[in-house]
Amino acid sequence: MQKSGYGLGFSAAVTAASSTIGPIFPPSVPFVIYGGITGVSVVQLFLAGVVPGLLMAAVMMVIVAVTARLRDYPREARPTLREATWAVLDGLLPLGAPALLIGGLLSGLFTPTEAGVVACAYALFLGMVVYREIGLRDIPGILWASARSTAVVMFVIAASGFFGWMLAHQRVPDELVAGLLALAPGPGSATFLMLAVLLVLGMFVEGVAIIVITTPLFMPVLAHFGIDPLQFGVMLVLTTAIGLLTPPVGMVLFAVSTVCRVNMGELVRELWPYILGIVVVTLAVAYIPAVSTLLPSLWAR
Repeated sequence: MQKSGYGLGFSAAVTAASSTIGPIFPPSVPFVIYGGITGVSVVQLFLAGVVPGLLMAAVMMVIVAVTARLRDYPREARPTLREATWAVLDGLLPLGAPALLIGGLLSGLFTPTEAGVVACAYALFLGMVVYREIGLRDIPGILWASARSTAVVMFVIAASGFFGWMLAHQRVPDELVAGLLALAPGPGSATFLMLAVLLVLGMFVEGVAIIVITTPLFMPVLAHFGIDPLQFGVMLVLTTAIGLLTPPVGMVLFAVSTVCRVNMGELVRELWPYILGIVVVTLAVAYIPAVSTLLPSLWAR
């Protein structure tokens, strides 16, 4: 992007902000963890994240377009029909992985666990046969890295079960519901308070830890106020995505600042429009249930 004439801070901000769309779109590890803790269908969570993810992408595209126009950044030449066609064809095989994953889940062809196996097999086929970027010598390292990642997720889910039992034994959820009832008489105000808590936590705590800690706490609140756990799951993942971009411990913030060698203050200044955009999408999910529940309800029919 810098070679094309875009500013360093702008380029780094676009890279950082766009990376937060990943946890919302399937296959999403935060959704898998949330589903494992709550028992909510992972397939429905994947579907619930599609529209918010598209909204995030659209909001970021608008911000990029407006910023580029205001700063008079150079424009790329429009691709010819031939170039566009070849670009689409070149991306069809990689795009087949999420299409295969979602299509198989929705059709009932395989379970979420089996979908993971199919997606891995398809990716391995592309890497070894089509693009020839993976060799047999790379397989042990890939398997070891996958085993470590899977073990982390399983330990997180196991720890969340014990944490939930401990909270219930100490009657913490009851106290939390009573406290929220005193501050929030209705579901709208309760949702706002939960969002505020999650946004503050996101500034200091890693996303997976937030999901593990807050989900057992907030489930009784959701049941009391009649808030859809599916809708709350999307809200929860969106707030953890915001936390990736906010100081003082935003993981993406520090990673991009280090890799791109951009001043942290400059990066934060460039990121604020994108953070506000994600907040707007989060509020839309919180107060317009159809944004997150429309696709799952259509699939259920």
